[in-house]
Formats: sequence, C-alpha cells, structure tokens
Amino acid sequence: MNDEDKQTDDAESPGEPAEADAPTVESAPAEPPAAVAEVEPADGTEVVAEDDVVAEAEAETEADQAVTDEGDAVPEADADADVEAAAIEAEEPEAEGEETAAAEATPAAAASQRRGARVEREKAPEGITTILGRKLGMLQVFDDNGTVQNVTAIEAGPCVITMVRTPSRDGYSAVQLGWGQDRKLNKPARGHLKEANGEFRYLREIRVADSGPFSVGQEVGVDIFEAGQNVDVSASSKGRGFQGGVRRHNFRGGPKTHGQSDRHRAPGSIGAGTTPGHVLKGHKMAGHMGAHQVTMRRLTVVKADAEKNLLLIRGSVPGPVNGLVKIRHTKAGGQ
Repeated sequence: MNDEDKQTDDAESPGEPAEADAPTVESAPAEPPAAVAEVEPADGTEVVAEDDVVAEAEAETEADQAVTDEGDAVPEADADADVEAAAIEAEEPEAEGEETAAAEATPAAAASQRRGARVEREKAPEGITTILGRKLGMLQVFDDNGTVQNVTAIEAGPCVITMVRTPSRDGYSAVQLGWGQDRKLNKPARGHLKEANGEFRYLREIRVADSGPFSVGQEVGVDIFEAGQNVDVSASSKGRGFQGGVRRHNFRGGPKTHGQSDRHRAPGSIGAGTTPGHVLKGHKMAGHMGAHQVTMRRLTVVKADAEKNLLLIRGSVPGPVNGLVKIRHTKAGGQ
C-alpha cells in the first residue's frame, strides 16, 4: 500500500482501525422535495401534481370570496325587488276591478251575480199586449180636476221573453213571458231559462199574431200602456177556505121563529125525494170558496210610469197584496 492510500484511510477514520474487507457504499444524493416524479398508473388514470392541487384550492378560495362579495350586495337587490313588488301590488286592485267589471258584463255570470242584477236587454217590438206584475195595494190620487180617485197600484214588468212558439214547429204563434225572481229553481228550470239569462218565478204564455219579430231575451215593459186606456186584469182571488151557503152563495137562511132555533144558516132542501132521487150536479152548497181566477174587465189606466214600472188602475183588482196579476189590453167590444 503506498503512502497516499494510508493518508486517505487515516483521514476517513481517525483513531479507529480500518477494515480492509468492508466495501464502501456511496449513497445517492437526495432529490429536493419540490420535484415530484410523475408516475403514470397502469389503468391510465391521470395523476394531478401538487402544484395543480394548490392552484385549484386558490381558485376555489377566490370563488368563495366573490360569492361573499355578492352576498354583501344582496340586500340592495332585495330592496329594489321590494319596491317593484309594492308598485305591482298598488296596480293590482285596479286590474282586479276591471276583471270583475268584465265578468259582470258577460251574460254567463254566476248565479249569485245574476240574482238581483239588472241586465241590459233589447226592447221587444210591438205586438205584445199583455204583461205580468204584482198587486201592491190601493191608494187615492187626485186628477187634473182635483177629483179624488181610488186606484190600485201594480208593479208591472219588465217581463222577459223566455220562449217563442212558431206555427211551423208548434202550430201557433205565441211567446212565453217570465217575471219575478226565484232563488230555488231546479236544474230543468235553469236549463230552460239559460238562454234568457234569468231566474224567473212566473212563466206565462201569451198569444200573438206573428211570433217572427220576437226572440228570446227581449224585454217587455209597462210602456205598452198609456193613461186613459182600458185594460182587463186577471188574478187568482183570495182564498176563503170552506164556507157555508150563506157566505158562499148569499143564501137567505131559514126562519128565525116558530121553533127554528138551529136553522138560521142551514141550506134547506137540496132536491126532491123519489124523483129524481139524487142531488143534481152543480147544485149550490157549502164548499171551498175563493182561490180561482177572476178577471175585471174594462178598467181604466190612470197612470203608467215606465221608469218605476208602475201602473195605477182605477178601481179594485182581484187577488191579495203581492199576488200575481196579468194585465192586457181590452179587446174590441170589451171581450
């Protein structure tokens, strides 16, 4: 061994004996931690480096910060939205009022809107001489000469045509008039009155010379009458129930003396005995009185008020107060 080798061994291990047989292993220098080897997996999955992960984390942090900044500005946007909503709500009542008015104007309005509501209708042409109404009662009025007159007040019309009869289909010409409000109509009646757009309590058929000019939904008012005109008024008389012969047929009654203590209002004899042996039909006896149709002819119209649908007719009119009456022109000859 030369001198240079000895000096090297002495410098490496001072004070320790050198092992001649031990091989010297030189360790590879450590790589810096920042340099990471990229290893491609066998299944082809892409491996992301640490630098990329850090960049993604920073990007997410910046995005969160941007969201936070936007969140700070949200109250202002909400305030603007509240102002706009308040403005819209202020305009909504007017729009609702317009929609309600449009709904009420349609002919197919709800029943609750139809009841009691005044519907604009076309006036019926001339040719109808009859109208329906109700008796209001009697009162006194003064004419132009200052003479007092007893009159009956009648609320007449307006009546609505609910059906038209034609000769080709029905064999005769007539119109059906409806009047009065009814709140308890069944479905068949509602279906019958659907085209007329009303719920009428009373329906009466009136003959006309020609039904061609008339159509369903037209209106007939009190203006078909005028003051001084003669009319016929028909109504159902007041019902009196079961009455005896004295009140029903104006019987005189039996004698008041000679022991006739129980014959004062008796009907008396009602027929012969053996021949004919039975009571003849139509014999006047006690029975139900009133509640049948009565017509008062050639009554004079004192006043016809088209605005109030009011007729003032001189004299009495059959039927009770609020009873249905039918007024028509008096025919030629008073028939």
